[in-house]
Amino acid sequence: MLSLQRADNKAILLELNNILCFAVIRNESLRLPFFLKYYREKGIDKFFIVDNDSDDETLSYLLQQPDTYVWHTKDSFKNKLVWLEWLLKSYGNNHWCLMADADEILYYPDCETKLIKDLCRQLDRQKKDALKVLMLDMYSDKPIREVQYQQGTHFLEACPYFDRKFYHHKEGLRHDYYWGGLRERVFGTITNASSKKLYCLTKFPLIKYNSKMQLYSDHMIKNIKCSSTTGCFLHFKYLSSFVNYVNQEIQRKQHWQGAIEYKKYAQALEEDEKLNFYNEKLSLRLVNSRKLIAMGIIKRGHQHWLGEVVYDLYVLVRALGKALSKKIIMSKMKIGNM
Repeated sequence: MLSLQRADNKAILLELNNILCFAVIRNESLRLPFFLKYYREKGIDKFFIVDNDSDDETLSYLLQQPDTYVWHTKDSFKNKLVWLEWLLKSYGNNHWCLMADADEILYYPDCETKLIKDLCRQLDRQKKDALKVLMLDMYSDKPIREVQYQQGTHFLEACPYFDRKFYHHKEGLRHDYYWGGLRERVFGTITNASSKKLYCLTKFPLIKYNSKMQLYSDHMIKNIKCSSTTGCFLHFKYLSSFVNYVNQEIQRKQHWQGAIEYKKYAQALEEDEKLNFYNEKLSLRLVNSRKLIAMGIIKRGHQHWLGEVVYDLYVLVRALGKALSKKIIMSKMKIGNM
């Protein structure tokens, strides 16, 4: 049974061209003012937010926002996808919908002058219903315990750097899935070959929702048509508040695989009181979207659906080639073991 309880009493009024944002958050009063400001300025019309039992000022702040519809629940964060899918089915059908955490800022080609509404129009022209992004962890040049953030200011003022080597591994047939990045560099990974890789960096946060879509995880949605245009989520997790947050989430045990990532964070923070992510050889300051295009982190994509047809054919042929190569390798291994 769905455990969400409506926390506000506003009538939900939507227009056909409204761009919607959906989020599940907990204790995000520090980031929320800029999060909402940024997305409002980029053209988001309405926010649908689930407060997962915050014990700071998050809920009261959300209830003051005129364009925000709020639900509350004390249930486990493990139900995040259930809550999001219910909200999408109830309010998002045929709307462009952005799913973002409070520490994620959508960055895309020409985002300095281009609204998310404009990006959605481009995707419509391409006859596509989803945008793939890469998570780009942002950080400071100071030890993490000293990274102070002033509420309401741009996240980049506190954390303007990212890793030049923005991923360590990629694989996939139709879509490239990326893993690693800053978190693998700093916190390491699991060496057991039977374990799933940590730090998946690929997401599909912007979709024109329809009932055929299925949310399998934060990193996988079934029955979507992905654009050749790509973006990234600038990910601002690493403020001084991160230290207490890690300890709380380990105690709550509501994240993937028993909060295994958070245990690795805690170990590194315990081993190095002055843990600093900045590296003179690897760290780059974010300049603009053109720089990220030049690095291959985001892509402009095609401006018309005909270009997308060619792109889809390329993706299909590449996927078939990968599948065939994998089959040949497996056959050779089987023969070698006989």
